[in-house]
Amino acid sequence: GHEIIHGFDDKGSQFDYKGNLHNWWDEESRNNFNKKKQCMIDQYGAFEDKQTKLNLNGVNTQGENMADNAGVKLAYRAYKRLGRKEPGLPHLEEYNNDQLFMLSVATLWCSRSRLEALKMHIIQDVHSPTEFRVKGPLMNLPGFADVFQCEVGTPMNPDKKCSVW
Repeated sequence: GHEIIHGFDDKGSQFDYKGNLHNWWDEESRNNFNKKKQCMIDQYGAFEDKQTKLNLNGVNTQGENMADNAGVKLAYRAYKRLGRKEPGLPHLEEYNNDQLFMLSVATLWCSRSRLEALKMHIIQDVHSPTEFRVKGPLMNLPGFADVFQCEVGTPMNPDKKCSVW
């Protein structure tokens, strides 16, 4: 899902089906996209990395943030459509299947970085740091707050959620 969404993000949406630079969206579609995109830019731009004290650059990372959010959303939707209960995991019996799915999203991005490397990442990379590749998509994912019983207005269940796709 993540890679497919790049065909419709801030860069991919500028190319037609032949790969030619061409604005193929009508004005209403482009305006709707820009409004939804701005929500995500603002949301990620407000994230502050506690180690570096730097805010993320929501403009630089917008395409990857859209793809991360949509990829998790599509994967969760596909998982739910399977409609079956998976066997529990040893030592994780207290978690239900939906919680295990979301924990697997988090473990995918588990990493450590040196402070200087993290600063460079925040300043230059088109990807958000891994902490925010977990938090952003999950806080915006319909169902996350219910599954983990997060109260409205808390960091992982904000009043305003962003979704482009």
